[in-house]
Amino acid sequence: AQKAAVYLTPTTLELDGKCPVLNPNQSSADLDVVTKRILFGKCHNSGQTCVSPDYLVVPTQNDPSVLPRIIASFRRAYTSFFPSDSHPTLSRISSPAHLARLTSLLTRSKGRVVLGGHADPANLRMDVTLVGVDETDPLMSEEIFGPILPILEIRDWEEAVQLVDTVSGAPLVVYLFSEDAVVKEIVRNRTRSGSLVCGCTFLQMAVYELPYGGIGESGSGRSNKSAMEEFSYIRSQIDVPTSESMESHLEIFYLPYSEEATEAVKKTGLGVCLPRSSAEGGIIEKSMNGCLFGRVGCGASVICAAGVCLVLGIRILITIHNMSLQ
Repeated sequence: AQKAAVYLTPTTLELDGKCPVLNPNQSSADLDVVTKRILFGKCHNSGQTCVSPDYLVVPTQNDPSVLPRIIASFRRAYTSFFPSDSHPTLSRISSPAHLARLTSLLTRSKGRVVLGGHADPANLRMDVTLVGVDETDPLMSEEIFGPILPILEIRDWEEAVQLVDTVSGAPLVVYLFSEDAVVKEIVRNRTRSGSLVCGCTFLQMAVYELPYGGIGESGSGRSNKSAMEEFSYIRSQIDVPTSESMESHLEIFYLPYSEEATEAVKKTGLGVCLPRSSAEGGIIEKSMNGCLFGRVGCGASVICAAGVCLVLGIRILITIHNMSLQ
């Protein structure tokens, strides 16, 4: 990216990150569905995917029964996924070095292992492992990229979104399990990510119409169906007729700006309120009364207004012109 920037070459980057799962206090019936869907995402390729659930955040509202119920549900899901000890369907870890890294992370963790924890170097396998941690734990310091799922118990949604911002910044995806419209709105407005997926994990990868990519620390640009435009040079063109009938519509943009012209531009609704300014003093007034079109004497503002209106309204004007020719 640094080398491309020297030549102003656009890049599309996928930089991964720690993808959080936010799980509220679910009813017992919903909880088994939720834990299966979280475990499904973590088991896929043994967590070695860029959109794998990296850690689970549980707002408990200070209810001590929430976390034990979630852990018990995960154990039921794990048993249903892997009914025998051989785990033949569990993907292998990509290399001995990567397995050693995961084992080291688990060893350095100060958390309590509540599920799994066993590694098999001879077969390059590691159990799906759940660990109760806090945000200072070594498991929270980097992307795990493996079958380890830290669980963080926090108080409420305010603390949850703050935690995501601190730990993940802007990950590829935020997973949310909630039917509450208010909670969804909080997470949507208070977190940043390439995607927000509600009600499941990993399933967004099956919807090719969705633009896929990161933001900020997790990358830039989009792929999937959006890749055609992402990797294409799209050149815009506009043809503005020079006919007399078209010119009559554009007279409003030409200087000097009269009261009539200013009022006409105001009526388009395309005004942008800007503070007054001068070359000597910069911004000299924090706010203006009404729209920036409100004063003919504010010449610079009206010029800006005309430019905004020209850019945004040209299609309307051309449409009017074309209709007049029919």
